[in-house]
Amino acid sequence: MTISEDPLDETEWDELEAFLASDVAANNSMEISSLHGFLTALVSGPEVVMPSEWLPIVFGSREPSFIGEEHAQRILGLIVRVHNEIGFTLTEEPATFEPILLSPGGKGNRSYGFAWCYGYLEGVTLREDAWRRYFDEPAVTEGLEVIAHLATDAPGVRLPPGIRRADIPDVLSGTALSIHAFFLDRRRRERTVHRSSPRVGRNAPCPCGSGKKFKVCCGAA
Repeated sequence: MTISEDPLDETEWDELEAFLASDVAANNSMEISSLHGFLTALVSGPEVVMPSEWLPIVFGSREPSFIGEEHAQRILGLIVRVHNEIGFTLTEEPATFEPILLSPGGKGNRSYGFAWCYGYLEGVTLREDAWRRYFDEPAVTEGLEVIAHLATDAPGVRLPPGIRRADIPDVLSGTALSIHAFFLDRRRRERTVHRSSPRVGRNAPCPCGSGKKFKVCCGAA
């Protein structure tokens, strides 16, 4: 399956949202907000998780009743593109990252963070042991505490004093960026090769003291 590298347009977002909410998918499949939170955790965390492992979690208790192979490839492609788009945005254009929150409408057309937060926590649970190794890191622990706290942000639920619902999109965005930046920096540092001594030229005397050139001594190995 060839997957486009382009981000989803508005029509494609609507298509994916409608599919996840339809009778074709299981009742406990993720809706679009929890999917976005789930995938944000997966692309941010300490370990790579392959789609073959996380896609069944998106679909819940049963595989969707796709209308043929083409339909299945279409939906799977959209979901993988969301995953890739989140990863690109967090890494390359972090200032533009926005969590997709539920907007039930009504007074002030408020958005609610509970579904996105539950999805994020589901992504953490998928690699809980790996995440747990970093629970002494403030960027991780404090961020997860914020997300766990706002998992209660639902219609009719009163938020604690000092927290304004209007600020929740920015709070969750900043939290997701902080956690992603922590693990991204760690991965980059782990890929950096630190040399304890200057590189030895191939024609230089071998540092082992043999008197031979490096290229015909230790360098030959």
